[in-house]
Amino acid sequence: GSLLVKEASLPVTDRVLLLADLSGQGLEADGVMDLLATLAHFLSASEAGFTIGFSQGGLFRFMEISQPEETYPAIETVLCCTDRSPLPGRLPLEVPTGISRVVYLCPDPDPALLSSLGEQYPGARLTLMVLRPLDEKTSLPLHARAVRVRAGCIGEDLDGLQL
Repeated sequence: GSLLVKEASLPVTDRVLLLADLSGQGLEADGVMDLLATLAHFLSASEAGFTIGFSQGGLFRFMEISQPEETYPAIETVLCCTDRSPLPGRLPLEVPTGISRVVYLCPDPDPALLSSLGEQYPGARLTLMVLRPLDEKTSLPLHARAVRVRAGCIGEDLDGLQL
């Protein structure tokens, strides 16, 4: 093997990107919000840095969370500011950097966004957390996995899951 040398001024990042599609109907939107809050609080308690992405005005909005005390206000911001429209099908030109894991929370995944995530974050581990059963035609990127989460059963469905 070869030796990897890292400059002291450039820290290695291991951030998680939580993308929340809150466009579902009633209980689906609530389920995605519950998932987002659960994962955000878990990552915060683990002192892991993460970024939340959601739709505001038909565009992506990203919020970086670096300290545990930033988690609750960020969740409140998502609740107050989301327009409940589907996430755009393509990521913007300026996206969060240092992302090693992407978690896409949605009722049903958008194939165009899945493709865009694979292009933008080719080395990141992608986890889809879906509320509806996946369509047989849904094609997942190579390093992606899907987890079905049932409304009201988040704790049970996520038990033992590793991001």
